[in-house]
Amino acid sequence: MSRAPRPAQKEGADTPRRLDDTFDWVELERTRHSLTRLRHKIDMRCVPLPDNSGHVVIFGDAEFRRHPFVRIHSRCLYGDVLGSDDCDCGPELQRSIATMRASGAGILVYLEQEGRGAGLIVKAEGLRLTQQNTALDTFSAYEQLGHEHDARCYETVGPFLKDRLGLRSIRLLTNNPAKIEAISASGLAVEPIALPTRPRSAMAFEYLEAKRLRRNHTLPSPRRWTLESLVRWSMSAACVGVGTLAYTNAHPGLFALSMILLFFALMVHDSIRFPVVIYTHWLLRHIHPYEL
Repeated sequence: MSRAPRPAQKEGADTPRRLDDTFDWVELERTRHSLTRLRHKIDMRCVPLPDNSGHVVIFGDAEFRRHPFVRIHSRCLYGDVLGSDDCDCGPELQRSIATMRASGAGILVYLEQEGRGAGLIVKAEGLRLTQQNTALDTFSAYEQLGHEHDARCYETVGPFLKDRLGLRSIRLLTNNPAKIEAISASGLAVEPIALPTRPRSAMAFEYLEAKRLRRNHTLPSPRRWTLESLVRWSMSAACVGVGTLAYTNAHPGLFALSMILLFFALMVHDSIRFPVVIYTHWLLRHIHPYEL
């Protein structure tokens, strides 16, 4: 039995277009399923890009949102799968997914553009050059290998989001001005949302600095990295110090202060979570409940 046609609906300037106005809704719905991530279920659907350059994953009810979060992410075997500390790909992807989950919706565009579009083998060759010569960054290494600094292409993404999914404006999770420019050129209104990922190794620090200086990525300067590191480690030290005083003097006020410092230390950055939480667990086990 064929479905009755839907009544025509007036569409104002602020009305988000539904996916079934410009897209094969039935085909998309066949991919609907849920994914459990960090004990939270996420409703999702997926569809390939028309040129088979990647896939689009729609989390939650993104088709009804006027201004959804969008992450355009190029495949990175080292960062996304192997958990490398030497690039920011993995942390950026995880932070983006967490942002979408918290908002209840979002769109991930996952592109098959490994190694900034040069491929995994060229990427590996470039990394070998940078490790042999520390004066080289990965952009200079690509030059020596005869490749562009960044050969990735985003030209099909904007039209897909605008014409196929019917979006008018997005919040683009990126530090890369090339992505903002490419998506804006399609006619979408783009609100850039920076992803200030902290480097987890010396190589990552150098890579992020090269991206900031050579590709104009929106990233903090080394001075800010140093200041933030000093602040978070100072706060963790203060937490441990005040907690120790609370333990030795059985002082409830000092104990409460140590918990407040712990909270703010974890807000600054979660890299201190393991040592501080282990210490706090020890503290709670050794303070007698009647002493508090």
